[in-house]
Amino acid sequence: MKMILFNQNPMITKLLESVSKKLELPMENFNHYQELSVHLKKDPEWLLIADDECLEKLDQVDWLELKEIISQNKNSVCMYKKGNEAQPF
Repeated sequence: MKMILFNQNPMITKLLESVSKKLELPMENFNHYQELSVHLKKDPEWLLIADDECLEKLDQVDWLELKEIISQNKNSVCMYKKGNEAQPF
């Protein structure tokens, strides 16, 4: 399994790099949705951690696509967006 980070905040990246080392999980960081979606579709073994700022920038089409990709993942995932309720998949 791999930790996938969708994030543009360098402090969050550093924090999660530390976590991934302690958990001995490889980590990849994506700044752009198109790169992220291609990667998530290729490899089904991942745990996605997405920053709400990146999620807020997605248009409706990309948001729906991401929800569909996540629903195919066998791991339990929940997204939380500031100001909204948690969105389980």
